[in-house]
Amino acid sequence: MTATMTATMTATSGPVSPRRNILVKAMMMTALTFTAPSPSCAADLESSTRELNTALEQLNKVPNLISEQKWDAIRALLTQPPLKDLWAKNTPFTKSYASLVSDELSALESGEDLLSHLRYLDMSAYNNVFNPIATEGTAGATKELVRSYYEDPTNEYKASVQALKELIALSE
Repeated sequence: MTATMTATMTATSGPVSPRRNILVKAMMMTALTFTAPSPSCAADLESSTRELNTALEQLNKVPNLISEQKWDAIRALLTQPPLKDLWAKNTPFTKSYASLVSDELSALESGEDLLSHLRYLDMSAYNNVFNPIATEGTAGATKELVRSYYEDPTNEYKASVQALKELIALSE
C-alpha cells in the first residue's frame, strides 16, 4: 500500500477505491502545476517589466514638454506604445501583468490609478491646447482656473510616474 493510500484510508476510515486514489493524485498534480511558476511566465514578467520601464522613460519626457507648453506633443506621446497600452480602452496590459505578479490586487489597483492619471494628464494637456493660460481676467478666467492650467499637467504627470513605479516595484 502506498503512503497516499494509507493517509487517505486513515482520513476516511475505510478502504480507498482505485478511482478515488487516481482523483487524489490528479488533484495533487494539478495543484503542483498551478503553484510552480513556468519558465514562460517568468519570461513574460521580464518582458512586461521591460515594457513598463520603457513607458517610464517615455513618460519622463513630459516635464520638458510641459515647460515648453507643447500640449499636442504630450498628447501624441501618450498615444505611442508602450505608454498607450497602459491607458487605452482596448489593451489588457494591466490585467495580464497583474496575473504575472505575486500581488495581483495591488497590481490591478496601481494599474487603475495609472490609467486614471494618464487620462487626466491627457485631458489637462488637451484643455491647455484650447485655453490660453496667460489670459487671466479675460473671458472670465479666474486666478484659480489659470493656476490649474499650469499645475494640473505637472500634478498628473507626477501621479502617473508614482503609479507606474508602484507597478514596476511589484515585479521585484
